[in-house]
Amino acid sequence: MMKKTFIILVSAVLLFFSCTDNNPVGLAGKGKIFITSIPPGAKISLNGASTGTITPDTIVADAGRQKISLSLKGYADTTLTVNVIQNQVEHVNVTLKPLGNLRVISDPLGAQIWLNGNNSGKVTPYTFVALSPGTYDVTFKLKNYRDTTLSVVVSFGAVASLNVSLTPLSSSSQISNNPIEAVKP
Repeated sequence: MMKKTFIILVSAVLLFFSCTDNNPVGLAGKGKIFITSIPPGAKISLNGASTGTITPDTIVADAGRQKISLSLKGYADTTLTVNVIQNQVEHVNVTLKPLGNLRVISDPLGAQIWLNGNNSGKVTPYTFVALSPGTYDVTFKLKNYRDTTLSVVVSFGAVASLNVSLTPLSSSSQISNNPIEAVKP
C-alpha cells in the first residue's frame, strides 16, 4: 500500500511541475512574443513565414533574434527584429502607417490616367487608394487633347490631388491624309 501511495505522490508532483510556466513542456530554447498593432488585424509573419495569426496575438519563437513582419491592407508593411528570451514573453506594440491616396481630376473629364508610364485602366475623376509613398508621374490622355504629364508626391496618410485643364490639339497640328490640305498655310 505504501508503495502505491509513493508512486501516486511522485506522479502527482511530476505532473504538477510539468504543467507550470516555469518549465514549459516542448518549449526548450523557446520564448513567446505578444504582438499588438494599431489598428489591430495585421497578419503576422515570423522570419518571412506566415504564422496564420493576426494582431493581437502571442506566437512561440526560438530564443534569439527573430524578424517579425506585419501587413494590413491600406497600411505600409512593417518589419522589426525582436530578441526572444527563453521562457519569457516579449511585448511588441506597433503603430502601422496608413498608405497615401491620390485624387486626379481633368477638365474635360474622362481622360485616361497613366501612372509612371503604365495605363491604370482608370479615367478622370478617380481616387487611387493605398499607394506607397513616393513621387508619381501622372499622364492624362484624351482624344483631341494633348497628353499632359505632371509629377505628384504621395505621402503616408495623406491625400495628394491633381487637377489639370487639358489643352485641345490645334487644327494646324492635326495630320491630314489629303495632300492639298497638308500644304495649306
